This record gives sequence, C-alpha cells and structure tokens, in this order.
Amino acid sequence: DQAEDGIRDAQESRGLGDVSKSQVSAECANTEGSFDCSCNVGWTGPGVTCSNIDECTLEFDNCDANSFCIDTVGSFLCLRNNGYTGVGTSRTDAY
Repeated sequence: DQAEDGIRDAQESRGLGDVSKSQVSAECANTEGSFDCSCNVGWTGPGVTCSNIDECTLEFDNCDANSFCIDTVGSFLCLRNNGYTGVGTSRTDAY
C-alpha cells in the first residue's frame, strides 16, 4: 500500500542521508525501494564503499619531468623539483 511504501522510502532516505554524510567519496540517489551510489572522480569501488585512487603510483597524473607527484585524497598534486617554478605541469627554469 502507498502508506507502507512511503514509510519504507523515508527509511531509505534516512539511511541514504547517513551514507552521504559519512562518505564524501560517492554520490548517492534515492530510488523507489532502494538507492544507487557511484564513486566520485579520484575514487574507485562499487559506490557504497569507495577507495582513493593513487594517481601517482598508477601514473594517471600529468606531472612533467621536472616535477614529482604527491597523491592526495581523491586527487594529486604536482610539486616542482628544486630549481624550477610553475604549477608542475609545464616547465619554467627558475635560474
């Protein structure tokens, strides 16, 4: 009946709210009778649980040869080697 469906839907929404508050690595949407989650960019997994992707180890970064990659939660940074300036994805000599 509609009243029971409404109660179940409200319970799922409450559970979904708990998931989305504690899990910044995924986006979740309420569906009739359930919910669907998918991992955000920089994360991998089935959606309800997601793990950070280490872009540096997997060489998914775009750091240039005069930079080194530092993995961050959900992303990465390109830091310049000594003697170079810039953002780490394009070369500029500091000297």
